[in-house]
Amino acid sequence: MRVFEVLLRLVRRGLIWLLLGYWAVFVGYTIEKWMVGGAAAAAAWYRHIEAMSRPWGEWKEWTWWGFLARQVMILAVTLALIYWERRSSRASAPAER
Repeated sequence: MRVFEVLLRLVRRGLIWLLLGYWAVFVGYTIEKWMVGGAAAAAAWYRHIEAMSRPWGEWKEWTWWGFLARQVMILAVTLALIYWERRSSRASAPAER
């Protein structure tokens, strides 16, 4: 059972780092596109992200609400993993006197 807990923690921490990297790149590119080309360049980059995340032949009309819903979902998963990791780290830490 201890091996399973260690593997689960490694997978969880790997996902956290992957998602934090995603958010760093997302925020960085958003700032860059916004400063260089304004809102239109940022929106074009958002459409590019949406197009790359869908399988071929499954393209639908791009909407702000759909894009924002997907980003909020990714943010919720990121925050839930961080919260879960913090709680499990505190629970497994030895009690202080």
